[in-house]
Amino acid sequence: MIKTLSPGTTVLCRQTLMNKIADNFKVIKDVLIVELSDISYVCTPADIIKEDKNPPKFILVVEKDSCFQNLLDDGLLAKFYPIILMTGKGYPDINTRSLLVSFSNLYRNIPILVLTDSDPHGFDIMTIYKFGSKELFRESQNLVCSKVHWLGLLPTDIERFNLPSTLIPFNRYDTSKCAELLKRPYMAQEANKDYLYEVEYLKNLGKKAEIENLASIKDNFLMAMYLPIKLKEINIEF
Repeated sequence: MIKTLSPGTTVLCRQTLMNKIADNFKVIKDVLIVELSDISYVCTPADIIKEDKNPPKFILVVEKDSCFQNLLDDGLLAKFYPIILMTGKGYPDINTRSLLVSFSNLYRNIPILVLTDSDPHGFDIMTIYKFGSKELFRESQNLVCSKVHWLGLLPTDIERFNLPSTLIPFNRYDTSKCAELLKRPYMAQEANKDYLYEVEYLKNLGKKAEIENLASIKDNFLMAMYLPIKLKEINIEF
């Protein structure tokens, strides 16, 4: 499902914005047509047919629908305009991954950023976008988006932004999941040493944090401080 709030900015999601459809939407045989002032988008779940005249500065993929909705409500699109915002609502399905690859091919020089909880599941979700899934190994080459960058919430951000009071202790599954992540072949590659460090840090910490924990620092901290800081660190201007 796609919802365009202003020309040049597109929000992407799976079936979470049906109750907010505006007058400029048409759905014909499962194909969504978004009418703007001088250009139309024609989109299917796995394909982007026409390129925007105003390419986004970056694509942000958010792990959870709740965070996705909060970012919309807090004005993320206006603050960082123009961008593309997506969510896979947890572990992404094939259509979500294929859609991201389509955008990656369409906007070859635009960063693709992933925002997840700081826990083993969050890291695992990021790796599915970047490296593919074990379950769909044969299809992975068509579903992998290798230029994905894990923006946060990084395990090292927990100390950096002083979040210890809001942490959730690991359970047995979290510990075993971390151990499994560390054994994956790509974790031994030099190019992924930062990921290795983050997961080892998380395992040694033995605690996890959710994106929403940033609100314990200050209301709207994610939008007002965290995202601007992280984007500037990777040289994205807004």
